[in-house]
Amino acid sequence: MEKIDEGKKDMDEVGEVISCLRKKGLIVDTGALEFIKEKNLGCSDVESIRVESLFLTKEMIEAHIGKVKVSETKEVEVALEDEDELCTDPEMQDTNEEESPEVNGTGERSPCVRVESPLCDEPRERRIDSFVGYFNARYNAMKNLLLRRQELKNLVSLGRFTKYSNDRNVSVIGIVTGVSKSKAGNTVVNLEDPTGKIMVIIKDQKGIGEDELLNDVVIGVCGSTFNGFFYADSIVLADVPILNNAKTVSDHVSGVFLSDLHFGSKYFNKGIEERFLKWIMSPSGAQVRYLFICGDNVDGVGIYPGQDSELVETDIFAQYRLFEEFVLKIPRHIQIIICPGNHDAVRIGEPQPALGRDLVPNICDAENVHLVGNPAYVNVHGGDSADGINVLMYHGYSFTSIVDAIPYLRQKGLVNPQYVMEYVLKRRHLAPPYGVTVGMPEKQDALVISKIPDIFQTGDLHSHAIDDYRGITLISSSTFQDQTPFMDRVGHVANPGKVSVVDFHTREAKSIDFSS
Repeated sequence: MEKIDEGKKDMDEVGEVISCLRKKGLIVDTGALEFIKEKNLGCSDVESIRVESLFLTKEMIEAHIGKVKVSETKEVEVALEDEDELCTDPEMQDTNEEESPEVNGTGERSPCVRVESPLCDEPRERRIDSFVGYFNARYNAMKNLLLRRQELKNLVSLGRFTKYSNDRNVSVIGIVTGVSKSKAGNTVVNLEDPTGKIMVIIKDQKGIGEDELLNDVVIGVCGSTFNGFFYADSIVLADVPILNNAKTVSDHVSGVFLSDLHFGSKYFNKGIEERFLKWIMSPSGAQVRYLFICGDNVDGVGIYPGQDSELVETDIFAQYRLFEEFVLKIPRHIQIIICPGNHDAVRIGEPQPALGRDLVPNICDAENVHLVGNPAYVNVHGGDSADGINVLMYHGYSFTSIVDAIPYLRQKGLVNPQYVMEYVLKRRHLAPPYGVTVGMPEKQDALVISKIPDIFQTGDLHSHAIDDYRGITLISSSTFQDQTPFMDRVGHVANPGKVSVVDFHTREAKSIDFSS
């Protein structure tokens, strides 16, 4: 029997490792294969690898095994909905997770970032039943939210009704599968739940929100049935509860909210970048402890026809180098939270994974940088003895399609994005009609707004707004990009250089204009 050289992997065991990786949907390149043999790696060493690339390289494996804990982005300890949240403050990495964040020499709580980002499923094949499971998950999540509404009394399932049903004062919950107008001018809504379906009739000029209905929205309806038809008296949305007291923190610290920087674009406004950096490094920006960047960090490549003519940098990796240079200029005491958008080089399907090491190798290990998915729930400046501020980050790629579909939003939604933000909060879903984004049929619908944020941040429209809805601070972040020919074609109007700042101690929100 031939002797195997020391340090080399038995071929059968190497085959097991390759099989393990293939089950994850990964293809191992030559360099990675040699590395597996050289380092004597087994299935247990690679089973938790999470990368968005199809091909697994040596560098990706090195990055994985070199860390004690690796997420799909950065060493941010991620807490799922039912798990204990962990503080990722670099000064606490060696302390017990149950301890409160340390207080610095000024008596201020040390910056703390806890990420509760909806994680993408493991790479897997999607079939028709994947979509069935996805919509069932959406329905069940939304039903649980609607059940809290007191208006939905005498609730029954749709499967109970027959063509002879005659019931008064009943309520149902269902997902909208079609909206049309009858010859008499009535609105006809096809409603479905796991038990059956029914046709809902809303009398002409009823004015109960029928003009704002879109497919795939889960709603409650109150009314009566007659001969198998459901005649609606009211439409009930999940909506968010009214928050009577805005949550604050004891320290005088602030958060800054940016989006749509679009590094690499010919229309990137360098002056806005320079003025912003000068401000945040000055005494005027001394209170800032958190910076949220909500997607479209670069302009991307091949996003729309003819984009090359609007770029100063056509290499996607070079665009991210420009973005990294900007991030590295931010003072280190500021925690930076970054999510992707539709122009970033991750999958466009939502929920989107965070930016990976291959795109931002120079900042992914920075102690003050936290790479999160889109959407993401982020809690900042909290701890065991303090709740902190909960921020929902969503880039907002669905918003343009929603605006186009709703008459009153078409009139004002693009330049007043707070209205479309209110629209999705009322329906407790970030992209209610399936197809307004490329939705991924995951096992759970990560776009359901299951938790109530203190601050809801979006971008994408390149407009700017600060508003309040039921105690939630709404921030539609501005851009560092001037008006482009592509924006002219799609009807977006840039309002560049408006930076939103929220004082977490008072919850006062303001904007600073760096456009001139």
